[in-house]
Amino acid sequence: MLEGDAYVINGTKMFVTNAERGNTFMLLAKTDPTARPPHRGISAFVVEKGRPGLRVGRRIKKLGYKGLRTCEVVFEDYLAPRDALIGEPGQGFKYVLAALEVGRINIAARAVGMARAAFEDSIRYAQQRVQFGQPIANFQAIQFKLADMATNIAAARLLTYQAAAKKDRGERCDLEAGMAKLFASEICEKAGFRRHPDSTAATAILRTLPWSATTATPSSSP
Repeated sequence: MLEGDAYVINGTKMFVTNAERGNTFMLLAKTDPTARPPHRGISAFVVEKGRPGLRVGRRIKKLGYKGLRTCEVVFEDYLAPRDALIGEPGQGFKYVLAALEVGRINIAARAVGMARAAFEDSIRYAQQRVQFGQPIANFQAIQFKLADMATNIAAARLLTYQAAAKKDRGERCDLEAGMAKLFASEICEKAGFRRHPDSTAATAILRTLPWSATTATPSSSP
């Protein structure tokens, strides 16, 4: 809501990465509740810590991705000056959509890396674990699981490369970025999340690995 030379912002944003240490944030806020379609009433702002009305709330517990803390950010009568507005009023949703392509490619790349780490640990474990007098890597059933992991990781990597290449060329890649994120995050979960009902080598091989319980699918938030 615009009051004089400032927008008065109230509300709570969940799942803000690095909220504790970051000092400047991009915020989407509804500035025109009557706009149709509704997304045309969303504007983007640069907001800063240290101004009254902005505080970091509770920490959010996560299964994995613990390198950065994730928190909620609370706005209580926060005054955002007019010059904190990014671009034109009501255009915030459009700006975010442009950034989503990069964000989805980033998540896909991280998922490929996590899946590859799980795969490499699976191979080492299968070579070290001995049953019936020989490493379980010699058993065809385990080889099938490892082959599925390798195939899925290779496919996810190529989808990610395809989306990144189009982005580098300045082409529209929302479809390719979405496919890469979807497929890579799903195969990452299957490779490293032992409680997934469709997990392959995660259940048979990774059950005793110390990091397997803290591996989770990357967040779907942009």
